[in-house]
Amino acid sequence: MSDINTNKSNKYETRRELKTTFSESDFNSKLNDYEISCSEILVKYLYCNICFNSDENSLTSYNGQVFNLINTKSADEITDECIKLISSMSMGSKEFYEFIQSQK
Repeated sequence: MSDINTNKSNKYETRRELKTTFSESDFNSKLNDYEISCSEILVKYLYCNICFNSDENSLTSYNGQVFNLINTKSADEITDECIKLISSMSMGSKEFYEFIQSQK
């Protein structure tokens, strides 16, 4: 699952890539207090392409750094872990802030 939009201030002009062992339907669940699906949060707001049914759970940042994800019990937990990782990144913190603002 991907989108053509990139973050305008992203000097790499790429999107993040999430590889997951889960299926696309697993990411259709709504995360915690949000009214949108896990996949929509990751794809639309946090600029991630998602590779479903992969043989690993990892997140690749804009600059190519790979983070192995350890919370692999559900798509919700992987989404939470991605949000925590991305929101700790310099550009990701701004993207996360914009996402939170859009939910008010």
